[in-house]
Amino acid sequence: MNEKTKTAKTLAPIKDNVIIAMSPRTIESEGGILIPESARETSNWGIVTATGADTKDLSQGDKVYVPDHMGTHFTMNGRDFIVIRERKIVAFVPRAELEAA
Repeated sequence: MNEKTKTAKTLAPIKDNVIIAMSPRTIESEGGILIPESARETSNWGIVTATGADTKDLSQGDKVYVPDHMGTHFTMNGRDFIVIRERKIVAFVPRAELEAA
């Protein structure tokens, strides 16, 4: 029997979970020095890409701040993402304010 492996193209969170595309890591210091990958700090800022049905305050496109070591980290199509419960997110900037800036 020849079975094909299928890969999901989208990922949908359930309940009050949100999926966040994390901002890229800093590659270069302000002075122009390249930072080795082992010493790079991960950004705690990201953009909400999907929300679960029970999410109350966040929507797709909002910019959020996620505390260190929170949520489930994964990589999809070369980008870093986090799945986290909405109540664990510390702060956010609504999409409308980002577009107005």
